[in-house]
Amino acid sequence: MEYTQLNLDNGVTLAAEIGGTEAQQCILLLHSEGQTHHEWMHLAQRLQRENYHVVSLDLRGHGDSDWTDNYSLDAMVDDVLAVLRTLPAKAAIVGSGIGAQIAVLAAGEEKLRSGKDLVEALVLVSPYPQDSAQRRHKLRQIAGAVSTSPTDNQQAQQAIADITATRLSPSTIHKYLRKTAASSWRWHADPALCESEIMASDLSALLPRITSAARAVSVPTTLIGSRANNPLFTAAREALPNIQFIAEETQRDLFNLNPVFDRFDQHALDAITQVLAPTRTAQVNTLALRRAFGAFATGVTVVTTTDANGKPVGLTANSFTSVSMEPPLLLFCLKNDSANLDTFRHSDCFAINILSHDQQDISRRFASKVEDRFALTPWETWSLNVPILQDTIASFECEKYAIYDGGDHQIFVGRIHQAFLNAQRQPLMYVKGGYHTPPVASA
Repeated sequence: MEYTQLNLDNGVTLAAEIGGTEAQQCILLLHSEGQTHHEWMHLAQRLQRENYHVVSLDLRGHGDSDWTDNYSLDAMVDDVLAVLRTLPAKAAIVGSGIGAQIAVLAAGEEKLRSGKDLVEALVLVSPYPQDSAQRRHKLRQIAGAVSTSPTDNQQAQQAIADITATRLSPSTIHKYLRKTAASSWRWHADPALCESEIMASDLSALLPRITSAARAVSVPTTLIGSRANNPLFTAAREALPNIQFIAEETQRDLFNLNPVFDRFDQHALDAITQVLAPTRTAQVNTLALRRAFGAFATGVTVVTTTDANGKPVGLTANSFTSVSMEPPLLLFCLKNDSANLDTFRHSDCFAINILSHDQQDISRRFASKVEDRFALTPWETWSLNVPILQDTIASFECEKYAIYDGGDHQIFVGRIHQAFLNAQRQPLMYVKGGYHTPPVASA
């Protein structure tokens, strides 16, 4: 799973944890009021293992998502519709509490507007909890109490325990508290949420709207919760006679402290797998994988050789590493679709030039489509007559030792014939898609 930011077309940025690949059936997870994506952490991980594509959101004002001046139900429904527009195919939505209400409204009201089903299925967990007024009152109390806590998070934990009779463990506290610039602790959500529409103690005013939206829903829907004295269950039965009910007379805790996959997770998983099979694939999320690889800081090299006519050829590469001291070996990797692949295959020699901190322009030049990359680049040749760039931090002149297949790359191993090092220069670094220069150590 990767924790990332979604920049939506309505101008709002939401935090989300994402796993799986876009080729798989997508499941969008929406937490309840006062929670974050952590509420569905165990379900998200299980769904990913079952080969589903999972997007678990922090709703606006919660977790690390944007704080705004609008926390209406309409605004949050609009956010979810914007997220759905970013997905390559229809998603199923699993929602808890306010997340379940948002799911019904997004699916049903869009069906009323456009006549189209935007989702594959709905799983609604306690969308109208019997103790909603009490739960929301406690959330308001907690947000106020934590905002007055000092920098000691033990006292912040005690403030929560005084209200809920639950003491958060050090491994759990990070889900609900954030440290401010002044090093004090605050509740993870915007304090303005406490006075917003979604924290209203009386949900009865929402019932006609939710019922109307539910009547328009035509996709498989599962409702999980208590039937006793629950007006939403009664309304849903009338609106959706084919809806699946899963009775669960208890409520999920205000804080989801269960360290394992619990019965609510299991109910939701069962509901999903009964109606939607994942698209089985051995692929990983290539975008997430590329970002993960990019988190490893590397140096930057220019690999050079000459073609059959003696013309210099070179390209920027950071897939370079040392291999052996005896014999002295190194390697670099070249993509199978590189225009220079055949040139390097047929050349007996090549050079690796490790760029210094002030040679970013050279890196960009040799990564571009400039035809004569060497025209503006000082270079020379040594005994093997391949181009050696000047003013680098290090250069290696190599004889080709071996070539191996490496998936969508070829792995070139070279035996070092001659090496040069300028220890006075600083290296050019590349990490997370950008260039960096390491700080110079003070004497």
